[in-house]
This record gives sequence, C-alpha cells and structure tokens, in this order.
Amino acid sequence: MIVDHAQIIDNFLSDSHATFHATVVASKIRFYDPNDDDPDWKMKQYYLPLIVVAMERECGVENLWKQGLKKMCCPYPDFS
Repeated sequence: MIVDHAQIIDNFLSDSHATFHATVVASKIRFYDPNDDDPDWKMKQYYLPLIVVAMERECGVENLWKQGLKKMCCPYPDFS
C-alpha cells in the first residue's frame, strides 16, 4: 500500500543536501497533496506505469501507449 510516500520524498528533497533541492525549491515542486482526498495520488500515478513496464515482456516505454493485443495473448496497457 502506498501511504506517505509523497511526504517522504518531499521531506527528502527539502534537505539542502539533496541533489535536486534547488530545482524543487525554485519550481515549487511538491508530491504530497494535502488538499486531495488521496494525498499520495501523484505517487500512484508514477508507480502504476512503472509497475506495468516492469511486468512487460517486451522492452520499451512506448508500449504503454499501444492498443490491442500483443504477440502474446495479453493486451497492451493503453494509457493514452
């Protein structure tokens, strides 16, 4: 279950020693969304395609936007 992952990442990136700290501060990037019913929704949007790609037999992110059946019997995920 994905709980508080966004807040953990925000806390990490708020540290001035973090590699992308300056970018995060300048661009006001926040992953945790306290105003939403599900504050971790942004992280779930990241994890979903990552898990699908990890499970795919064929290589490449471009397969996420294909439709129909693959050479195997399972369909493409079609995130378009």
